[in-house]
Amino acid sequence: MRKVPVLSNYAELFTCERCGNPLVAGIVTIVKDNANVISKCIKGHKKTIKLPMEDMIKWIDILTKHIYQCRCGEELTDLKMSTTGETTNLTLYCKTHKERPRKIATILWTAISNARAKMLEKELVIEEDSETPPPPPQKQAPIVKEPIPSTPKINQETVISPSLPEKEDLETHKSRICPTCGETLPEDATKFCPYCGMEL
Repeated sequence: MRKVPVLSNYAELFTCERCGNPLVAGIVTIVKDNANVISKCIKGHKKTIKLPMEDMIKWIDILTKHIYQCRCGEELTDLKMSTTGETTNLTLYCKTHKERPRKIATILWTAISNARAKMLEKELVIEEDSETPPPPPQKQAPIVKEPIPSTPKINQETVISPSLPEKEDLETHKSRICPTCGETLPEDATKFCPYCGMEL
């Protein structure tokens, strides 16, 4: 009975056995029940990887990742795509190495395209989460009790100043005193002070 590789082993298949660098999937064809992937690492070491079609759900994301990766490690973006018969020709773009060609069996292209769309969607969600950090937990502001204003205490020893006489009393008081000698005038004094003789 044939052993079916598990998911982690599929990922390990895309590592160069000679130098340990990641392999880039350049050409993917269908041969019998396998997807044959012709790959190459940054040092130019070539390797053909056979992926069983019955396990496509387990390796499609890994294959897609290595199709959209440049040998320099940069993630590639779509530039052009055309289908001719059983082959889909992709032209991907690297910021450093410019156009990077890929040849994919058309029968696999739909699955690869869907896997790529899911990857981009996940990246977009991660970017949005990283751009908007969660708000800090809100601490309830401590309740500050305002002090009740105290009524000022009246000092029992407060000296009460004598009230000044009203205006009328002052005028009346002035008219009874001679402005010159200061003597109290009698009520009948009208024009002259009886003490100093000065005119009032």
